[in-house]
Amino acid sequence: MPALYREAACLVGIDGPREELVRWLTDSEQELKVVSIVGFGGLGKTTLAKQVYDKIGGQFNCKAFVSVSQRPNMARLLTGLQSKLKRTEHCCTQEVQEVQDIISKLREHLTHERYFK
Repeated sequence: MPALYREAACLVGIDGPREELVRWLTDSEQELKVVSIVGFGGLGKTTLAKQVYDKIGGQFNCKAFVSVSQRPNMARLLTGLQSKLKRTEHCCTQEVQEVQDIISKLREHLTHERYFK
């Protein structure tokens, strides 16, 4: 969690990797892109991802930043994503949703959107 709130000015060596990711994600091609940030724990992957998200997130119709643990509760994670994308009409009911149903609703919502997650 502390990585999500760390100030950019306090980070050493993040500018190069951040700008490289920004270039990859903002080039003019209109194709689907997936960028993975991988490495051992404690290397700053979440911090780097958050810095990129903060820098270019405003260029997308939909955006959400979700930090994922090594063993996530998928229903809770996807319901939180729904909430961040303002798709809360179903996520706030007492009824437990199946993971596949949540995924289907999210896919339907994002079908014609340019999004960053």
